[in-house]
Amino acid sequence: MITVHDLTNERMNDGTSQTQTVLSWKKNLIEKGSHIITVSENTRSDLIDYYHYNPEKVTTAHLSVDFRPSFDIPVRQDINILPDRYLLL
Repeated sequence: MITVHDLTNERMNDGTSQTQTVLSWKKNLIEKGSHIITVSENTRSDLIDYYHYNPEKVTTAHLSVDFRPSFDIPVRQDINILPDRYLLL
């Protein structure tokens, strides 16, 4: 099982040997995958279109949240607790 985050190289293929090498490696891994997890429906669709991968062997697991409010969450107004300099990872 592997996870595919995007198919940017496939969509924006610039034809360079470096890109072709990456695409070759990626294709090899995708073809060997017993199941693939994609991070969005768009990536899932691209995977099926570009690699003709079996849709029944693809699961989408979104890496975000639904921003539509489904319940009340209190909003803190005193959130100004970060130092002047910080690193966001």
